[in-house]
Amino acid sequence: YWVTDFNNTSIADRRYASTWDHWTEPWSLENRNGAWPRLGSSTSRSDMAYYLYDLSYLRLKNVQIGYRVPQKLLSALHISNVRLYVSGENLFTLTNYPGLDPEKPRSGRDLYPINRSYSVGVNVGL
Repeated sequence: YWVTDFNNTSIADRRYASTWDHWTEPWSLENRNGAWPRLGSSTSRSDMAYYLYDLSYLRLKNVQIGYRVPQKLLSALHISNVRLYVSGENLFTLTNYPGLDPEKPRSGRDLYPINRSYSVGVNVGL
């Protein structure tokens, strides 16, 4: 279930209608094709299907590619080894989930996206 501060229509949870469509397009007996669940004092079971999403995803979380310089090139410099590398974290996520991160429990308030980072480095052994 994807219930956040921005799509929850439960007044009991101190939430509010955050867009004009919350007020003009809620489900009701007169408007059975409404785009939003009905505004009310609590979220009813009939409205819960609105918040139900497929959370399947494919994520490339971290990758590191490295190259060790051959010993023959380093022997004249009196260096035992040199390794060059490039790494990345949280490179991409493929999903139809509308939130920021499908791994967050109960939407985790969905306020901050996950950080993507890249690193380039050199390891030298003397």
